[in-house]
Amino acid sequence: MDDIHFFDPSRETYIGYLGHQVAFFHEPSEEDIKSVLSETKGDRKFDVQLLSKSFNRVYWVSWMQKGGEHVANEMSILRVILPVNPKAKALAEIATLMYIQEKSSLPVPYVKGYDLDCGNQIGNEWIELSFIEGRPLPYMKQHGEVNWYLVEPSSRHELISQLMGFYESMFQNPLSAIGTLINGSMLDSPELSMKVVTPISSEFFHGAKAQGANTDRTAFPNSALWLNNLMKIKRKESEAATSNPGHAQRTGRIIKRLTKLMGKLFDSSICETTVLTNPDIRHGDIIMNKDNLSGLRHKAPEISDYMDEAGAFLDDEALNDYNRHRLQFERTVLHKLFLEEAYRRLPDWKKIYDSPLTRLRKDYSIAVNCCSDTAKQPAIERWLDTVEVGWQNIRQQTPVGTPDISPLGFAIRSLEDRIYDDLNTSDTVKPAIVGPE
Repeated sequence: MDDIHFFDPSRETYIGYLGHQVAFFHEPSEEDIKSVLSETKGDRKFDVQLLSKSFNRVYWVSWMQKGGEHVANEMSILRVILPVNPKAKALAEIATLMYIQEKSSLPVPYVKGYDLDCGNQIGNEWIELSFIEGRPLPYMKQHGEVNWYLVEPSSRHELISQLMGFYESMFQNPLSAIGTLINGSMLDSPELSMKVVTPISSEFFHGAKAQGANTDRTAFPNSALWLNNLMKIKRKESEAATSNPGHAQRTGRIIKRLTKLMGKLFDSSICETTVLTNPDIRHGDIIMNKDNLSGLRHKAPEISDYMDEAGAFLDDEALNDYNRHRLQFERTVLHKLFLEEAYRRLPDWKKIYDSPLTRLRKDYSIAVNCCSDTAKQPAIERWLDTVEVGWQNIRQQTPVGTPDISPLGFAIRSLEDRIYDDLNTSDTVKPAIVGPE
């Protein structure tokens, strides 16, 4: 069994991308969930409460469990999975949790049970996970920031330590390709343990199929092939939007320039090692289990800086600016603590992170992912203008030998900076800012 392909067109009931509808095979009900739980846990009185229905259905379930003379209240989280990519997505989630538990000490839910046969009583795939008690990080929606002032110092340092421990473990256990983890033993293939297979992400199981992009349905051995296939999908998406042909043409021009630049940043002939990561961790995904939340003082922005001599705010937005800048300051401090810990524990990672070529590659990845985003296209085009002019200068200054594009990483303003700091219109480099990592 050389490769694993889960994309089964006969089971595509989802089509939830680019305006199509998504539907469960059968609408989940609390009574059906109780019936399934009774099959695995015996005749109990189950309490089932719906927690979320934004994508998957997420339920909190509890029951009384007898053990000798003791009676305990048992709890689980049961996720009924929307069939966007039947079987494959659930298998990938299970394998990823198992891999994290095997390779690191990061506290993630463990899988208590699952059923990927949609012929069950619930009528859909489901996974039962252990219940983790706690609360999500405090979030100020109006500013788009976590309120770190309400998280005590010990909790912040524990969070940094646990995340750093996870990334250290992943860095020390590299994988062989870009894609999705699957546990071969769950496929009646005991000769396979963990294997990287076809990417299970929205672009590849929705966009590619819906738009007929000629993409590779396999794991990618390097970044060049991954990004090239992603650009194929982005091009098809923009071409499908027939109501705005100008946008499709603009996206096509950006992709053409990115394709020309790719060979200077990536090598499509090599096999790269990769690590397991989650680029989409949000405040609600992190649970803190300490109840005594208190403030923390640093040399943060002073409110007096936003007031005039009479003690009045400088304008109507001054108070909002102060609150937003204070929260951004706390995030920056936390980011600095993370980097200090990473530099101390992973010197090889530090070399990669500090490399000017890494900075260019990161910007290139942002450009590919956002190349069809109307709001970000102007910043991408300005970044490409600067990179192309810089490359021409480097070529003229290197009459013999192979020109090296990497010095541009520290010489030009990053695309990340252009997108998240749009008040600055300069093209010159500035110290790296803290944006979404």
